[in-house]
Amino acid sequence: MTLQTYYDILGVSANAAPEVIHAAYQTLARKYTHSTSPEAGQMAALIKQAYDVLSDPVRRSDYDAWLRLNQTNQPVTPVAPMPTAAYHPPKKGSSAAAWIIGVLVVLLAVAGLAYYLVSSTGFFGNKDEPVQPIDTSAQTNTLKPVSPIDNGITAEQQNARNQAHADYLAAVNRINAVWNSLPKNTRNALRDEQRAINAAREANCQAQAVSEYSSPIEIETARYRCEVPLMDERTNELRVYIQSERNAPVYDEPSDYDVSYDEPSESHDDSYDDPVSYTKPAEARAMYDEAVANINAIWNSLSDETRNALRDEQRAINAAREAGCKAYARNNYSTKYEQDTARYLCEVPELNDRAAQLQEYE
Repeated sequence: MTLQTYYDILGVSANAAPEVIHAAYQTLARKYTHSTSPEAGQMAALIKQAYDVLSDPVRRSDYDAWLRLNQTNQPVTPVAPMPTAAYHPPKKGSSAAAWIIGVLVVLLAVAGLAYYLVSSTGFFGNKDEPVQPIDTSAQTNTLKPVSPIDNGITAEQQNARNQAHADYLAAVNRINAVWNSLPKNTRNALRDEQRAINAAREANCQAQAVSEYSSPIEIETARYRCEVPLMDERTNELRVYIQSERNAPVYDEPSDYDVSYDEPSESHDDSYDDPVSYTKPAEARAMYDEAVANINAIWNSLSDETRNALRDEQRAINAAREAGCKAYARNNYSTKYEQDTARYLCEVPELNDRAAQLQEYE
């Protein structure tokens, strides 16, 4: 049995419609499936292969193109069934391309062999010869080490500055700790005063340092050293307010008190009997602190029941004493220096009188 194309196997024309190809396949498949002929199995496989190609539009188009290029008038006798895998017709000119690639591979192999033979004989020189390092012995333009910039600060000055700064920070921490331990209402009452004291301290110490030293590091060191004792002095003053809150009758330190100045006291004139004229504010303050300590000691010696009974009365007495002495100082003296002194001297005897009254409750 001779076959020419898949169309011949199915018995249809080359331009047969898909439904015609399908009908022909079904007819032939039924015929050879039930046939007992020895060639029935081989023929059924060929019919299936032909139908798989012609029923797929893409594969049929490729197959038709292949037929147009390779179809001859000689019939093809199938020796064995064609594989059932997808059909891929050979491309024209593939043999020539393979031949060209083979020639190129051979040429590259010959070129590589020639290079190896030539290089191994030393034609390109001794490849194992080390590269000579650059000779720098004759180099005359050598770099000299750069000298560090001399800023004029000695190690002793730097150490002194660091120590002064550490002492300054310690003083800041001390006064902040006391300030933060004060009640909120006390801090609010003292806030403006404290800011003024801080500004005056910084300005005065800066001016003093500039007047005594010229180099920046010495000025900075002197300013730190100047501020430390002033901050510690103010810290001790603020501690009085802590004690004031713990012991009810203590007198609240006046918010306008300022110890930043050191105005000298006038010489004592025996013909003039006004103590304000010859008493410094610091001396008057010391007398006031002593009177406060005395009345607090007496107050704390009273029983809890007595203190609770007298607390409102004592607060009213404190407020009246403070207001009266403050008004007296402002009405009779013009400078703040004299007003501070007069106010403290006014309150001392009244504090002592009240202390004597409280002793009667013991």
